Amino acid sequence: MLARRFYEVWVLGGLSKGEAEEIKRCLSEAVMRRAERLRIRIYNKNSEDLSYLDELKGILLENVSLSIVVESRDVGKLVDDLESHEGEITFIIGPSFQLPDKARFQGKLRIIEVRG
Repeated sequence: MLARRFYEVWVLGGLSKGEAEEIKRCLSEAVMRRAERLRIRIYNKNSEDLSYLDELKGILLENVSLSIVVESRDVGKLVDDLESHEGEITFIIGPSFQLPDKARFQGKLRIIEVRG
C-alpha cells in the first residue's frame, strides 16, 4: 500500500469555498482514474494556521472511496517541494496568490486558478 503513489492536489493560499469546490472535482477525477490515495497539501504563509479545517471537513465527509492525507506546509517550502516532487500535481491557486516560476514547473502542473 505504501508503495502506491498519491493523486496529488496542492493548494496555494488557504481554503475557501472556491478552492474546496475544486478539490471536490479533483476527488471525482481521482476516483475516475482509479486512484486509491489522495494527498491534499495546503501551502499557506503560516503553516500552523488551521482555519481551512471547516472547509476541509465537508470534503472529507463526502469521500467514501479514497484514503486521504492532508498536509499543511509553509509557502516558503513550495519551490523546493515542486523541484523534488516527481509526477503530476493538480495545483489550485487562491485569488490572492501567485505561483513563483510558473513557466518552470508548467510540465508537471495542472493549474486551476480560483477567482474571488
